[in-house]
Amino acid sequence: MENKVVKVIIGILVVSVVFGTLFFWFTPVKDGKKQLDQIKMNNNYLILLIQVINRVLKLAILTTMKDLKIKLNQLKFQIVLN
Repeated sequence: MENKVVKVIIGILVVSVVFGTLFFWFTPVKDGKKQLDQIKMNNNYLILLIQVINRVLKLAILTTMKDLKIKLNQLKFQIVLN
């Protein structure tokens, strides 16, 4: 259940990154100062998205490790019973 939720979140983030970068990098800008501001905004946007993806991946790894730990404990318990 939790893995499916994490996969959906990661999918949404990937789609937003692709469309966001396409939108920001391919918008036509005529003025030099506006272009510099656009590049700064692009970089800030990409840094923010990378931080969000990093946190989501950490959450996914932690939930997966927790699931594996529970399964390992169940296996240990079954071995002790046998």
